[in-house]
Amino acid sequence: MKIILVGAGTIGKSIVFNLVKEEHDIIVIDSNPAKITQIINSFDIRGLVGDGTDKAILKEANVNSCDLFISTTSSDEQNIVSCLIAKRLGAKNTIARVRMPHYNSETSILEDLGINMLINPEKETAEEIFKMISIPSAMQIDSFDNDINIFEFAVAENNNLIGRQLKDIRREFDSNILFVSINRNNNIFIPRGEDEIEENDKVSVIATKEDMVEFMYYINSKRKALKNFLIIGGGNTSIYLLSKLNKPRYNTKVIEIDKEVCEKLSETFDKCQIINGDGTNIDTLINQGIDNCDAVIALAPLDEENLISAVFASSRNVNKVILRQNRTNISEMIEQTKFASVVTPKQIIADKIVSYARQLGNPHGSNVIKMHKIVDEQLEAIEFHINKDCEFIDKEIKDLKIKEDCIIATIIKNGEAVIPTGRNKIKLDDNVIVVSKTSLSDVNDILK
Repeated sequence: MKIILVGAGTIGKSIVFNLVKEEHDIIVIDSNPAKITQIINSFDIRGLVGDGTDKAILKEANVNSCDLFISTTSSDEQNIVSCLIAKRLGAKNTIARVRMPHYNSETSILEDLGINMLINPEKETAEEIFKMISIPSAMQIDSFDNDINIFEFAVAENNNLIGRQLKDIRREFDSNILFVSINRNNNIFIPRGEDEIEENDKVSVIATKEDMVEFMYYINSKRKALKNFLIIGGGNTSIYLLSKLNKPRYNTKVIEIDKEVCEKLSETFDKCQIINGDGTNIDTLINQGIDNCDAVIALAPLDEENLISAVFASSRNVNKVILRQNRTNISEMIEQTKFASVVTPKQIIADKIVSYARQLGNPHGSNVIKMHKIVDEQLEAIEFHINKDCEFIDKEIKDLKIKEDCIIATIIKNGEAVIPTGRNKIKLDDNVIVVSKTSLSDVNDILK
């Protein structure tokens, strides 16, 4: 499939990194020659120096034969205009990155103009964070439709799961859950029923939110609801998050170093306390009551600032620590935060775009509905729609020769989600969620 991407920044490079694995024909356009040189040398793809709103540049890239056009520059307006011009010149599908909150109310208008998808890294990140604080024990939550989620949590000392086989845990709990991965000392694998849980494992479970809450009670890991939040940084991600936390039942405090930003936040979010200060300063954090917080959420502009705040919050035994990271090359330092949750906007967006590209690239197979990279981006959780081309319709799962690095995690029948056993059958028009260590474009790829 031919893909043109405008913008070789952090988000753009992450999208390219994920799409080249899918073996697409990719052209990148950016006005910065150095960025183009870097990206074509890193990924062995084609690049053009120029403006994504320039018709001549788009024609040089043969936009008329483009299957997917993506604009991810730092300018919302440029991204919108680029997509509209590309669509007029013949691009089949367009995706625009928009960041500013005021564009939320204009989504339907932009879609009517021919933009097929809008992506908003800050808004998506805020929604991920809000999910994390809704289930305090979960380090990471990846959501599908029908309230199906993959929850990652850490098995701390004295947890009553330690030393027990997964099949025994599931049998005793007697509910709709399934263990889909174990991360043990950075060795990530898809477990089987005979595998045992060990201390300090990070495990991923697929379940509904209700079943997960019950499971946390069952393993004595249920934490009290989070009410007292300290947010460091007042940018767009914080604005989207505050729109959810600006309620009387929450006690939310924001530390922002820019006085003008503080004034705007105070005017907009009357139920939140806005503090003008440095969120990386230890004295400031102590004076603003970090020791009494249920959760610290580090959303400063720089990764290093967020890491400093998160490490300190972790050292003060804050119940929940969440930090945003735009780079992935400091994972060893993040380990110092113990079991902190990390959100990576560029990967959230890359997942959405890869899912969309797989749908476009495989119109006659089992369609990809949604895809998440999970467990340090080492696994994929993919939702497929089952059509007549599926090779194992009406066969029991136990009779299928499934690859060892795959597991059928959920079957969705008529809107009802079922965590399957070996006796379940997959029917025409079901949706299935598969967890795999390798990339899958078609549900038939799970077979040996």
